[in-house]
Amino acid sequence: LELRTREVAELKRAIAFRNALLEAKTRIAGTLEEACSGDGSIAWERIARDVEVGINITMQEHCLDVVRDLGLYLRVNAPAKRWVGSSL
Repeated sequence: LELRTREVAELKRAIAFRNALLEAKTRIAGTLEEACSGDGSIAWERIARDVEVGINITMQEHCLDVVRDLGLYLRVNAPAKRWVGSSL
């Protein structure tokens, strides 16, 4: 899971974005571990809710708007070479 923002030219703004994203990442990481049970099952609905809430709360605390200020989007990478093979 990768949190990405739009590019900015101002160093001060870039640092503010970075600090807010690092805090959001820390907040979200705890909930991700809790959503994965010992038997290998994953509570996807809980993860989706916790990620959204964690990001929104953190951005509010930093007085940043997720869309207007950051242009925030999520990117998910799922390694599939083992499942699909190397030639598609």
